[in-house]
Order: sequence, then structure tokens, then C-alpha cells
Amino acid sequence: MSKIAEIKERYKTTRTPLDTLKAIFKFLGIPTLQKNPIDFHRTIRNLKQQSKFCGVLKDFDFDDSGINPYSDLLDSLMYRLEISGVLGPVNPHNAEYAIRVEYLQGVEDKFDEDELKVIKDLSAEFKRLMNRT
Repeated sequence: MSKIAEIKERYKTTRTPLDTLKAIFKFLGIPTLQKNPIDFHRTIRNLKQQSKFCGVLKDFDFDDSGINPYSDLLDSLMYRLEISGVLGPVNPHNAEYAIRVEYLQGVEDKFDEDELKVIKDLSAEFKRLMNRT
């Protein structure tokens, strides 16, 4: 197998924190989401503290020393999703993200059935918490 083929195969099977975040957005079931980084960080941190979700969110570490929790990893991944067009502006004020689900096809293949169920529950809880703020 060539090096390129090895890299492609590894990409198909290796799950990253970016894949987890993409899966959460894919299964939200809503076309837009308020763009509020503070709430994103707070919500993911709170969800990570729940035993049901801590396994899939294990890579996200938070600094709680400030007024609001902050994750360097979450911040950089949200930036990557913006730059790649997965999350795009809805209006001129850039206050909402349009979630482009068509860009997220295939991300579910990186999770087994049990993990996918957890991700779907996590997406539902993320949506519920984000709509509350």
C-alpha cells in the first residue's frame, strides 16, 4: 500500500475531536445556531461533566480560571469550521451560523452504533442548552 493510500485509509478510520464536533452539528436538526462562543464553551464544558457524554468529549479540556470556561481546542475547531464553510454567516451582523449539513456527510462513519447514539443524544442536549441561553 502506498503512503498516500495509507494516509487516506487512516483518515477514514481515525476519529478526531473535529469529527466529534462535526457530528454534534450534523445531528442538531436545526439550520441555524446563535453565534455565541461563550455559550459554546460553557455548554460543551457542562456536557462533558455529564457521565453519559464525558467519553466522547474527553479531548476537550477547559480553563475555568476566568469568568467563563474556555477551551483552546474548541476555539480552534470552531474557527476551522468557520473557515471551511461548515458554519457560515446567516446575516450581515454575523450573529448566527448557518449549519451546512451537506459538508458533514460521512462523519457518522467514524463512530460505532453506541457512540453514534451518544452523539445524537449529545446533539439534542446541546441544542436544548443553547436555546436556553
